Amino acid sequence: MAIPESKFEDFAVEYCKLFDESGFRPDQFGDRGTEYRNLVGIPGGKTSPLAEKLVKASLKTGDKLDFAVGKGDDKDLPKVSFIMDSNDYPFYVAEQYHQFHDVSKCSGR
Repeated sequence: MAIPESKFEDFAVEYCKLFDESGFRPDQFGDRGTEYRNLVGIPGGKTSPLAEKLVKASLKTGDKLDFAVGKGDDKDLPKVSFIMDSNDYPFYVAEQYHQFHDVSKCSGR
């Protein structure tokens, strides 16, 4: 998805709200593997001013996440969100059936 820079802070807050008080996504225990790792792709990656907004949003919502620089083959780690440089790692839309999951059917811890 493309988010206007003027709305990135709102997006970052909502993104960080996806994680529970322990830093886990609701589906963290259902979908696993590198294709499901937590990541945010932004132009410039960690050097972007947007990366700072992402970290501030995490702090604002309870500081539940750690951030790391994504290298492309990162493991699916709980409590970690990778910041990827979207100039080096562009986003590609997956098949429609991969896009929407019913998180109410995901198994618990």
